[in-house]
Amino acid sequence: MVSRTTVVVAAGLGVAAVAAGVAVALAYGSGGQGGGQATGLSLGSNPNPAQVNQSVTLTGRLTRTDTGAGLPGLQVTFETSTNQVNWSPINGVNATTDANGNFTAAVVFTSQGLYYIRASFAGA
Repeated sequence: MVSRTTVVVAAGLGVAAVAAGVAVALAYGSGGQGGGQATGLSLGSNPNPAQVNQSVTLTGRLTRTDTGAGLPGLQVTFETSTNQVNWSPINGVNATTDANGNFTAAVVFTSQGLYYIRASFAGA
């Protein structure tokens, strides 16, 4: 089961930056309980803003909130929205956490605009 919480991370991009390329605002979600523990999921992107058809690298870490330890081997999925109301999976873009709970994925946007991205995972 996946439960999601969406928090928009400050994008701080003006209209000019959005018109010139692709702006990515990040959100994160936490799903389930990693091994019965409360979890935290961080998400970042680079570059931001990006140019149309430029690869944007999504990075983050999935951790236990009580100890800060990374949670390995869990699948992280990504969704995108232009309005934070209607979310769609980013097909073909997912990641598995490494031994320290870190993950990396890449996405390419083919048209200009402001895109919100959120990550979630199914608890172990």
